[in-house]
Amino acid sequence: MQQLTSQALEQMIPQQTKTSIMIIGGAEDKVHG
Repeated sequence: MQQLTSQALEQMIPQQTKTSIMIIGGAEDKVHG
């Protein structure tokens, strides 16, 4: 069920936004890590 939601979100989210989220997520990992 949750996997279907993730796939739907990925289709709605533009590639640019996904890249920004990945960059922000990576930065947070470094801060918390």
